[in-house]
Order: sequence, then C-alpha cells, then structure tokens
Amino acid sequence: MEKGKRRKNCKSLRPSVKFLIILMYLTIFTASFGVHAMPASLTKLYSGFNSPVGMGFDSKGNLYIAEWGAGIVTRISPDGKRNTFAKSLNAPSGLAIDADDNIYVASYSDNLVYKFTNTGHRSLFVKGLATPVGLSFDRNGNLLIANRVTNEILSVSSDGKTRSVVRNLQTPVGVIQTPDGDYFVSNINGGISFKPAGGKVSTINSNFSSPGAGTVNQILPNGKQKVVADGLSSPVGLTLDKNGYLYVATWGDGSIYVIK
Repeated sequence: MEKGKRRKNCKSLRPSVKFLIILMYLTIFTASFGVHAMPASLTKLYSGFNSPVGMGFDSKGNLYIAEWGAGIVTRISPDGKRNTFAKSLNAPSGLAIDADDNIYVASYSDNLVYKFTNTGHRSLFVKGLATPVGLSFDRNGNLLIANRVTNEILSVSSDGKTRSVVRNLQTPVGVIQTPDGDYFVSNINGGISFKPAGGKVSTINSNFSSPGAGTVNQILPNGKQKVVADGLSSPVGLTLDKNGYLYVATWGDGSIYVIK
C-alpha cells in the first residue's frame, strides 16, 4: 500500500440532497447523500496500475479496479493488500458491483459484459454490444451500459433482457439514474445530457472541451458546474466508498487518489 501526502488543487465539497460528480472521460457517478462539508484534500493512495478505468467497492470494503492496459481486474482489500481478481480480459473498461457483491465488467473490444461472483467465477452476462464503456445500476437493480457506438444507454435486467432507455446521445461514456428516475449521461462529444423520467433528452452542460482534461467537476441537476479537483493526469474513473469519500483513477500516471 502506498500512502502519500501529495496534494493538488482541490475545492471544498459541499453537502447536497442530490448532486452529480462528473469525471470526464469514462465515468459519471451520483450520490443521494451529502459528502463531508470540509475543504477537500487530494491524496495518492496507490500507484503502479496499467491504465486504470472503472472502479467499485463491495460490501466488505474491497476496491476493484479495471486495468484497461493489462487486461485484468485488481482487488485491493481494506488493509491495502493487492491481488489480481480477474485476468485475460480484452480492454476492460466499465465496472459496477451489485447489492450481492457480484462484479460486472465491460469489455470494450469484445463488446460484452462479464459477471463475476465475489469468489472470481466468471460468466457471460450480455453480448452483442457496441464498445460498452461506463456501467452503473438503475433504481430497480438493472445494469445500465453506455453503448458508445450506437449513442444510447442500454438497460439489462437480471435475466439478460436488454432495452434502450436513452437515445440520440453524442458518444456516451457514463450514465447514472437518480432515485427519481432521471438519467444523466456524460458524452465525449456533447457534454452532459439529461433525460427526465418520461421526458426527452437534452444537453444541460456543454462546457467540457476535451475528455480526460485533468479535472473532477460537480454538476448540479440545473447544469451548473464546479471544479472539485484539478491537476490530475487524465482522470478516467471514480467511485465513492461507504464513508462518502471520492476515489479517482488516473490513466496518465496509473494511480488511485482519494478526495476527502
């Protein structure tokens, strides 16, 4: 475990009932609870990863990291021990963990999503996708997939049934659904899209000039944005732990940071 005190420019994280933190380029995440109302600090926790992308915590506090360049998923235990959880993957990108601690990993190059039990057993969950990237779960437990090439968000039920829930996007790379049923999508070519429950999709923020630009931004439902942290080397993945702290994966230096 590598702990450091290296800090970069961070802004304060203020509590809100519902907010979005958008990390361009691969991940969009939402929290339905407030985070710590204190000046945020950015600390490097781990390094030595090969293009880390999607991340997630299971109920026991293990952190899973999809390493695009190495074709593996790495697991880090709460005490900092690191081991290879899954290997022989083809460009693993998005990663999400369900309520039963099953781990879902998107293969960007093979156009499919694998499902792993927490003991490492692998099965094919869904195939026939088109460069899947960001993964998350909707309020009913269905897996949401940012399907890049088709410019849509797919929903896959536990029995493998697939349907399109958001269309007419601009190269989507991440998606979340709020408890109210609204969708927020990050796009490489179109900023942030919003689709209210039962409504039409629209762009609520188009201020992101390039993916992986080095910042973490807080995006409110009205489209306003606020920089939470900057000076990062191509941030491409994020997740929250059980305490509401934000973890950031940086492609450029192969590291994991925490914002507190």
